[in-house]
Amino acid sequence: MNVKYHSYVIVPLKFNETKKLSLEPAAINSMDFTENVKELFREGAPSQMCSAYKCPPIIDEGCYLFEKDLSFRLTESFLFVFKTKVAFLAVGIAYDRIETLRKLRNPGYNESEAAYFYENGQPFDFEGKLESYCRKFGLERFFENKSASFFLDAFTFTMALTENYFESLDILKKYTFNLHQMTEITSDLEDFSEEDVRYVFAVKIQERNAYRWGVCISSQTMSYIFADENMNMAAHIEEQKRDILPIAILALYEKYTCLRFGQLILSSDRKQTQKTKQLMLNFKAYGTINAANFSRWHNVKQVYANLLEVNDIREAISDVEYKINIISESQKEQEKERSDRVMNIITLFGIVSILASVLSIVQILSEGNPAIWISTALTTVVLTLVMVITLRIHK
Repeated sequence: MNVKYHSYVIVPLKFNETKKLSLEPAAINSMDFTENVKELFREGAPSQMCSAYKCPPIIDEGCYLFEKDLSFRLTESFLFVFKTKVAFLAVGIAYDRIETLRKLRNPGYNESEAAYFYENGQPFDFEGKLESYCRKFGLERFFENKSASFFLDAFTFTMALTENYFESLDILKKYTFNLHQMTEITSDLEDFSEEDVRYVFAVKIQERNAYRWGVCISSQTMSYIFADENMNMAAHIEEQKRDILPIAILALYEKYTCLRFGQLILSSDRKQTQKTKQLMLNFKAYGTINAANFSRWHNVKQVYANLLEVNDIREAISDVEYKINIISESQKEQEKERSDRVMNIITLFGIVSILASVLSIVQILSEGNPAIWISTALTTVVLTLVMVITLRIHK
């Protein structure tokens, strides 16, 4: 079967300071999304959460990379930076054999086994170059584990393009699951141990009695297969980056934002905790989108909903709400402690003031002036009467 491949390897990143990057903006304006989704990406919008950029070449433009007989080339890549201190580098990769992607990603293992070479045979450190590239923009690995592969926590969004439409959903399931496993799509492969796999399919084309596309979704992959008689990969890559890549990015943003808040709470002082709480509240109020409000198309909503489900994102957001409540209760306790300390100080000064007043009165009375004694007695009687009357009224 004639198949063309393209993938985005999406690497989660973190940063501490928000700054405007001097990169070319990438517009997110797919007609598949509702306006409230587009608002998250729209520059200057009140609910903007993300700035999307086109990346300058990571490796010299047109450079081909080889690992033994498996080759790939870098295509256009994108950087998505969110206000919640998370970011994602989506590295575009084109290749001819699916084994190339499997070798590059090495799923299920912490370390990379790939060796990279320029076309002229000179070796180089591809993952090291990617990490240095991110550091230029103030970005670093989401999880600090320098011995692990840079792609360890990456999400892989893959598209395969074939000439023939698909006669049944069973065929689409088989092909997309194999693509998820990074093996030949026609392989006879079964694995019932993967419980986080979901499928979404296009509506059946009645004139052809066949289907045009399907996707297999898991917690770390989104694997599409499309039918196109013209095998126009360039057009499909444009569709891919416009209509599908942002879906994966938004789901991952919600997942890693929840994880990032946990990191910030553990490492922040009282002042920073208040800022983190405000970020969390803004995220809860403006930064999350339900699948029902994501798109006007049901299958697009299904793709997004499945990504949320397999990554347990709703549970993670509930945990954020729980953390907000804990922070609020902790802040109330701290405020109460501060108030109690202030009141104790005021009480102490009040006692001292009373003692000083008593001493002054005693000193004055000791002088023996009859007028002062009479006025003191009358004042005491009046205050006593006022107190008695007040008590009776309140009874």
